[in-house]
Amino acid sequence: MVTLVTGATGFVGGHLARRLIARGDKVRLVVRDASRAEEFARAGAEIVVGDLLDAAIVGHAIAGCDTVCHIAAQMLKPGVPRKQYMRANVEATRNLVEAATAAGVSRFVMASTAGVYGRLKTPVDETSPLSLSSAYRESKGMAEDVCRNAHRTAGLPVVIARLSPMIGAGSTSYVGLARSLQKGGFRAVGTGRNLDHITPIEDIVEGLIGCIDTPSIEGRTYLLAGDTAAPTGEIIGMFVEALGAPQPVGHLPDIPYHLYTVFCEKVYAWFKVDLPGSYRYAFFLANKTLRTGKAKAELGFAPSGSLREAVHAAVASYRRDGLV
Repeated sequence: MVTLVTGATGFVGGHLARRLIARGDKVRLVVRDASRAEEFARAGAEIVVGDLLDAAIVGHAIAGCDTVCHIAAQMLKPGVPRKQYMRANVEATRNLVEAATAAGVSRFVMASTAGVYGRLKTPVDETSPLSLSSAYRESKGMAEDVCRNAHRTAGLPVVIARLSPMIGAGSTSYVGLARSLQKGGFRAVGTGRNLDHITPIEDIVEGLIGCIDTPSIEGRTYLLAGDTAAPTGEIIGMFVEALGAPQPVGHLPDIPYHLYTVFCEKVYAWFKVDLPGSYRYAFFLANKTLRTGKAKAELGFAPSGSLREAVHAAVASYRRDGLV
């Protein structure tokens, strides 16, 4: 079996590619910079250099593959224009879906995000309504629709995995938090009792493997997350411990930040524009609990990783890479 992985030079795609290579799969990667894929080339992966927006490159990369794992995306980042999210997350997905349909692949796994539910207040599962209240969320929801439409109209054997926030060695999502804590004088927004469902990367990878391997699940969507959402105050404490940083000095009232976030969501709904700082305080404001019963029942998903160990692994990689 030949498995194509997109996004292997990123955090999730890199961990997935290593796991597939380790279990003996033949792996092909599409990368824009071959120098960033030398580790995988040495391990025996085939490297195709090019952009997912180039339909010819995508067709060449998929030819002869049995499975496609589409992990690459324009991730949530301040200052990214809506057009870039749409090109990287929607148009690139469409290119892959069309090539995979033409090639007759046996499984197309798309990595989406639990972010499509918006700023959560109550627990959600795969049947919960979406809230595509930012350019990133909208682009991922649209990419899901591209995949579902191909399954419905052309029989592409699609499986969609909505991934929780994740952490581990190589993650950069929490570098800003780590730097702020290390400086000292840190004040969290709110009381720290709200929940965030951060998952060790190893558990996310095992869930994706289940999406690849489990038969007769075409057309289905799965939430992948750890067993327990943790209070953000506890998560901050894990970072303090891993960094050897000073303890936070107090809290800021969350009401002004809630009001600004609601305003940002309204502006996006009206004008399709993300205001500065739209995402900055999401960690402190949401109450994120993701229900994974469907993945456990149908994929055999059994998350077992330690969030504390994953935080320590992330901080160790920040130090290794000179990020803190």
